[in-house]
Amino acid sequence: MLLLEVDVLQYRSMSKVYRLVKKNSQAHQRALESVKVKNESLIPVGSGHIFIPSVRSIDIGYNVSHAKNRTKRARISNMQSLRLTANGQNLQIKVSNRDLRTYRKLMAEAKPAEVAEN
Repeated sequence: MLLLEVDVLQYRSMSKVYRLVKKNSQAHQRALESVKVKNESLIPVGSGHIFIPSVRSIDIGYNVSHAKNRTKRARISNMQSLRLTANGQNLQIKVSNRDLRTYRKLMAEAKPAEVAEN
């Protein structure tokens, strides 16, 4: 039980956790209306997407065996570090694996367009 509480506290202490959303989507509008999110903390990404500050929740529940024995467990999001340059600043942020895959896909689609322009 103590190990579970320590893991949760360590996870919550991670700073700069972001989520990738489309510009002008409902999630983007809610982030702009939120008191906690400042406009400077939004990180633009090419092709109409933006990183917004987020808190990935920890799902706390039980492992249930066939004999219905219950043991506590925590399901923690798969967070990965991402280094990027935005507004002339080098940033290191944490994003979920799903958002990281989407970001890499957007960057891969943007590169052929840049090559075609040159």
